[in-house]
Amino acid sequence: EHGVMAWGLKSAQYVNNIVTIVSAELEKDGRRLKSSRNRKNSGPLPTNYKPELDVSPEVEPRLIQRFQTMLGMFRWAIELGRIDIEIETSLLSQYQASPREGHLEAAYSIVHYLKYNSSKVAVMDPADMICDSRRFNSNANWKEIYGDITEEIPPDAPEPLGAPVTISVFVDADHASN
Repeated sequence: EHGVMAWGLKSAQYVNNIVTIVSAELEKDGRRLKSSRNRKNSGPLPTNYKPELDVSPEVEPRLIQRFQTMLGMFRWAIELGRIDIEIETSLLSQYQASPREGHLEAAYSIVHYLKYNSSKVAVMDPADMICDSRRFNSNANWKEIYGDITEEIPPDAPEPLGAPVTISVFVDADHASN
């Protein structure tokens, strides 16, 4: 946009293949992906969906395999840059051993989302991130907690090449909650 080179990940072809494969499987069952007119939200899953509260019947073995296959396809899509389905995929992944009908329907919902959002692209912004340093306690005494330590660098580590990379990480303070 501003003439700056940036890395981008485009997964439209792979996403379209997911939609085609899952749609074909649904057609074998006499079904199809739900219309966007029935959607109450624009994300992969409804905002109030809680898979851990699903008490619908467990699916038959054939559909367990379909569920597992779909999650595998979602994981690969995430690797190709579709981070917009990462949380939803992780939430459903905990039910791979014994998914319920509601979990399978949620996976179909992700496919439906991908169908209508197939051309999203992840772009890595090369600009330095500007953080408000007032939000951090830069005067903290970390030696009190960790002692007098230094970073261990392997003795056989190669010399770094090129410009250094700055990594920005945001942490969810909710820890292990879904």
